Amino acid sequence: MKIFLYNKGFVHAKTVVADGNLSIVGTANMDIRSFDPNFEIMPVIYDKAFANKLEQVYIDDLKECTEITSREWQKKGNTRLLIYAIARLISSFL
Repeated sequence: MKIFLYNKGFVHAKTVVADGNLSIVGTANMDIRSFDPNFEIMPVIYDKAFANKLEQVYIDDLKECTEITSREWQKKGNTRLLIYAIARLISSFL
């Protein structure tokens, strides 16, 4: 698994391209808040041209990223990792 840090800001969209034909695009997270009170949706699109375009956008975005290695992640220190863990736990309440 590789982790990349996007250097040009923040990307909220969640995208998937599978088999060069199926695309899923949206902002929903896999939690109850996204699907119930926020009523977020994730449309599924079956179109080769759209899938190719979405894949190209992803490849272009990777050019604006820096890969974070596990060694660099561990250098963040236990305090910061604890803050990340707590934020992940309470995120559904925010």
